[in-house]
Order: sequence, then structure tokens, then C-alpha cells
Amino acid sequence: MGHVLRSVPTNIEVAWEKDDAGQWYTFAPHTLDGVFGSGICVVWCEGEAAAALFVGHGDLPQCLHEFYENRAVAMYRKLGTLRFTWAEMPQNLQRGAARYLTEQLRPVFEDTSALVPSIAVNLPE
Repeated sequence: MGHVLRSVPTNIEVAWEKDDAGQWYTFAPHTLDGVFGSGICVVWCEGEAAAALFVGHGDLPQCLHEFYENRAVAMYRKLGTLRFTWAEMPQNLQRGAARYLTEQLRPVFEDTSALVPSIAVNLPE
């Protein structure tokens, strides 16, 4: 019986970005200006309404700014502090990693375009 070669790794360790104090970034325009590169991102709400809100991938500044401008997100700003993080990764792995994060975190705003095989990455913790 032959071995099946996998075209993508089964588990990838990514470096989730934190601020200089080692905290998750506050989801606000001034912090979004420091985002760069291409990869995956996660936005969540802390507090009583704690929930994953969004998992994105691709051009990180564009992805996060577009989600910030989403009018539905404004409601969550009233319920708790919004936080985010991102990790750069090769473009060919981003959609699979975003799908995996979506499966694990079940964000309120789901990106249905991520219908590709999932690629396991470590969760931001």
C-alpha cells in the first residue's frame, strides 16, 4: 500500500502579533495602521458578550480595515473591548488556515469563501 503525499502541512505554528506590552491589540483605527503584510487575522470581543467576531485572510491591512468599517461591528464595540491579532503566512496556506480558525472559533461574521481544506494552526492564546 502506497503512502499518500500531503500537499500541505497538517499543523503550522504561526507567530500571532501582540503589542509592545505583550497584550492583544485593541481593534481601533490607530492600531490598524501598524498592521502589514499578508496572512490571517482574528477579531474578537471581550467582556460579557465575549465572542470571536471575524477570521480573515489575505492583505491584512485591507482585510482588517474593511471589517472595521462594517456597520454591524459597531454594535459589538458597545458590548465590550474589541481585540485583534494577525500572523503573516504564505498566501497558498492562508485560506486553509482561515477555514481551520473559523471551524475552531465559530466567529459571528463567517467568511463563506473559505470553503477549502482546513490547515491546522495554533490558536491565539
